[in-house]
Amino acid sequence: MRAAATLALVVLAFGTFWQARTYLATGNPAFPDSMGSAIDGAVAEHGDSLRDTVLRYATLPWEITFDGRSAFESPLPNPAAILLAGLAPLGLLALRRPLNRAQAVCGFFVLAYLVYWAAILNTLRYAILPIAILAMICGAHAVTFFDQQAGGALGRAVRISLGAALTYCLLFSALGTMIIEVNVPQLKYFAGRLDKAAYLREATTTYGAMEYLLANAGPDDPIYGAGYCCHGYAPNPDRFACTLCPPEGCSVEKVSAKIAQTGARFLVAASSDRGKKLAAAVGAGEPPKQVYRARNFTVYRLAAPARGRSRD
Repeated sequence: MRAAATLALVVLAFGTFWQARTYLATGNPAFPDSMGSAIDGAVAEHGDSLRDTVLRYATLPWEITFDGRSAFESPLPNPAAILLAGLAPLGLLALRRPLNRAQAVCGFFVLAYLVYWAAILNTLRYAILPIAILAMICGAHAVTFFDQQAGGALGRAVRISLGAALTYCLLFSALGTMIIEVNVPQLKYFAGRLDKAAYLREATTTYGAMEYLLANAGPDDPIYGAGYCCHGYAPNPDRFACTLCPPEGCSVEKVSAKIAQTGARFLVAASSDRGKKLAAAVGAGEPPKQVYRARNFTVYRLAAPARGRSRD
């Protein structure tokens, strides 16, 4: 009980500081998000029925292995490589031996963490801690299993296959690290060829449009993003609404309804032909005026005055 109380005090002191500060500054501990979205967002997105829950848990291993753009948030389609499938037999072999107390505690923590994480989202970066613990346990068992192989052709084949599987996963993790940590504009920035703003324009798809809005939109100007959801960086996050577009593009009817509901003065849409058609279609009377264009996103000034406010 003393250890539990000490841990609770540490969590309260260091785990709630930012929320307490945000509450004192804004009256909302989840700012710039809303409390309703922070609490119910996962349920709204994934469904709350038993069927939805079972289906989500059943499909999550496939998603995090083969849907990297969603689970990994970077252009690496298979961030977990063959880690889950390739090492599953090794995990089953490890379970045949009784666990010591430390392994049991770690296993319980990992299981509880992953069950809760999987119920909310599938983004791998939020599961780094249990994955790291699993990797350490798996590494220890892999070394033991490797050393236990007898000589002969079969033993060498098992060792080679295990080493190849682990090396393959290591190469994928190295690629993922390079994708996240290194890019060409970064090298230009370190060489002094780009300043900070120019680096962000080249390295990110969203910065240019937001840079324009920060310089030209007032704090009371409602902004609407069609497939552009950077509300945390907007001039006033409470006056920024957005919708994430499906692969076939945003619905004109839905975007038009949101613009009318929020009274948006600025619209941010993709710079593609589809985005141009969307912007032209949602204009009420006078077509929106293009005021900024970058490679990925374009900013339009809407003719309608701001009337009302909302959040998506």
